[in-house]
Amino acid sequence: MKVTIDTARIFDHVSKYDADEEKTAFHYHALSAAERNYITERTSRVLGFESNKNDKDKVTTKTDLRLADRLKLTLQLGLTGWDNATDANGSPQPFQAAPKEFGPLGSRTVLTDALYETMHPALIEELSEVIDKAATLEEAEAKN
Repeated sequence: MKVTIDTARIFDHVSKYDADEEKTAFHYHALSAAERNYITERTSRVLGFESNKNDKDKVTTKTDLRLADRLKLTLQLGLTGWDNATDANGSPQPFQAAPKEFGPLGSRTVLTDALYETMHPALIEELSEVIDKAATLEEAEAKN
């Protein structure tokens, strides 16, 4: 079983929403354990615990998850660039990155807030999911 992931490996993804003849390739890497922990710590909090009415030995944790913040942090820490992207008017849209401080992770050069704010919400969700999956075990590995 693989016990480590290669966070330096760059993956490419073409969106399922891309209908253009020349596809946009999004580049990303798997998030490290430290990056995933950072995202979780900044986007969720425990609100309390609730006993299970049917099984008194089980306790349910109630949490507050700030999904919008989670999506943004996932893209900023995982997305490394793109090729052949266009803006809403069809003009070329270069990937824009700038240094940003991420507490214990240090400074990283990431997707700018301004560019993130103009991205289509469905694309943000899709890319976040793809980045998350890059650091999860394949089904066959998880069964072993």
